[in-house]
Amino acid sequence: MTTYHHPFQSVDIVPPPLLERIIMAAPDTELLLCAKLSFHHFVGPGELKRMSREQFVYDHKSQSIQLFVPSFGSKGHGRYIPISGRDSVTLKALLPHSGSLFSSRDPWGRLRRFARTLHVDLKRGCARNSCLTNAVVAGCPWEEVAASAGITLRPNRHIYSPISRAEAEAYFDVELGLARIAHLPRRSGRLSSVETLK
Repeated sequence: MTTYHHPFQSVDIVPPPLLERIIMAAPDTELLLCAKLSFHHFVGPGELKRMSREQFVYDHKSQSIQLFVPSFGSKGHGRYIPISGRDSVTLKALLPHSGSLFSSRDPWGRLRRFARTLHVDLKRGCARNSCLTNAVVAGCPWEEVAASAGITLRPNRHIYSPISRAEAEAYFDVELGLARIAHLPRRSGRLSSVETLK
């Protein structure tokens, strides 16, 4: 992690304690959903703004979710991201019943502005870099990681920071908390006194 001018931390790879800090301070479920999809499921900033509830297909037999992320500008083409176990339960709690996932036109920008209230500067690619790096270090096969992320480049183009396997596993263990989700509004009125844009 690189530290720049106080009081902001600017990061390329988000370590587990910093991700947990952002998640635990989030005032609404839209921010939690944005963080979960970005930091744990390879959904990019440009993809978030076009996402709807209908892209999540729930399989009752396996208790898992398939998330379809369409390719920009190509009808019917895209990638499927498998989501299972605890993450499928968490996402079911976060998803709206229908329609667009986010009321903001720029969900990543909103998450980034919120992180700045915590003195953290999230770079545009830091969620994907964090997700890719931690998934590979945690032992996921590169082919599966690349398919979920929708990339074809070699792993060394995306692995930015030497981290331990224990740290990588801890990254994916950062939990949002179902009890907490149940008590949060879908979107809060203001993030803090510094947010002026929607």
